[in-house]
Amino acid sequence: MYLSKHVLFVLALASSCAVASTQPKGGFSDAWPKKIEVFYDYSAGNVSEVEVAGIELVYYQLDKPAGLQGEISKKLPTNLDDAAAFMSQYANSEEGKKQIQAIVDGYQGVGRAYGLGVTKLPATVIDERYVVYGTTDVNQALRIYQKQGGTHE
Repeated sequence: MYLSKHVLFVLALASSCAVASTQPKGGFSDAWPKKIEVFYDYSAGNVSEVEVAGIELVYYQLDKPAGLQGEISKKLPTNLDDAAAFMSQYANSEEGKKQIQAIVDGYQGVGRAYGLGVTKLPATVIDERYVVYGTTDVNQALRIYQKQGGTHE
């Protein structure tokens, strides 16, 4: 868990407001993108999750797990034995199971960003090969992608 928080902290510190893009090593594909992944944190403000025909869109709020953990921590009793009993009961409740699963899912987003080599937030990754930094706006990222040499069939 420390590593996940550390990676999130590093990603958040590297965040930049300027829009920058990185061209894939193999050049651009002639095909319209099939998948776009948007990585952001709370500082990005409200992120509008849009739909684009024919493209799978996935959004990851990378600081969400820490916020969810904070919510659970606020409920913990200060006595260690009471806290252990609370967590045992909470982890087996429907609310607890949902919350814990949301935390796990959130950290998978952090791992996904790390695996794709995302170095700043926000970032929009197109087909696991092309990244546009500085925006969560999928349409803006697609315009930059096309301008840089990506094409729409």
